[in-house]
Amino acid sequence: MLNTPSARWRALLTDHALPLALYLALALLMTWPMALQVTTAVPGNGFDTWQNMWNMWWLREALLTAAPPYFTPYLYYPHGASLLLQTLNPINFLVSLPIHALFGLIVAFNFVVLFSLTMSGYTTYLLARAVLADADQGAGARWRAALLAGVIFANSGYLLSQVLGSHTHMLAAWPLPLAVLALHRAATVPAVGRVIRAGGLMALTVLSDWQYLLFTLIWGAWYACALLLFQPRPARASEPVLGGGAGAGRRWRRARDRLV
Repeated sequence: MLNTPSARWRALLTDHALPLALYLALALLMTWPMALQVTTAVPGNGFDTWQNMWNMWWLREALLTAAPPYFTPYLYYPHGASLLLQTLNPINFLVSLPIHALFGLIVAFNFVVLFSLTMSGYTTYLLARAVLADADQGAGARWRAALLAGVIFANSGYLLSQVLGSHTHMLAAWPLPLAVLALHRAATVPAVGRVIRAGGLMALTVLSDWQYLLFTLIWGAWYACALLLFQPRPARASEPVLGGGAGAGRRWRRARDRLV
């Protein structure tokens, strides 16, 4: 492909804008009729809804008053309460802060729902596209497969159940594919920058929920063990260098396909 401005714009449209538009459209469809009541109602069962809306309100209040975010005087008054184990999900507060300031808490909560579903699809698409980059299929087939992976995750029963339960801390699952992708890249081609990036993205999962960090650590441990088991051994001295290298490459690709 020619590296011209028009070619770059077409690549940007195909590789990023179209997937984002698709995942947003599906998020609107799967949460319908939320879009018609975005200023007056929120999705959920009425239980954790209020807790998670309070979380967003409290973090904004703490920011405006320079109060410590992980302690509030409003619970168990007059002694206050620690929020270290509370599902504050500050990542949702951060991404919705401009919306919260401009349009209020209800719109910000609904924005978090749409943003989380859309980005969960998009980051899964990025993960699948990276993993499939060396596949034998053509570019179009790889793109469609990655797109489908994002559709499946963003519209999975797991994520949609979090919408119904108003579990916005669990709904913000979009950092998980990014952390997995960063760990995969750091493990396959180790470099300081890649390791730092993987650590940063793992830390980002904590801002959604502590459970997601645990999920990432469990996956990382499994992946490391699998690499040790399936990573090709160096060719023995009696093996031809070219043949041994080609065989190792084939074994590595097969192992990678089984792992990811």
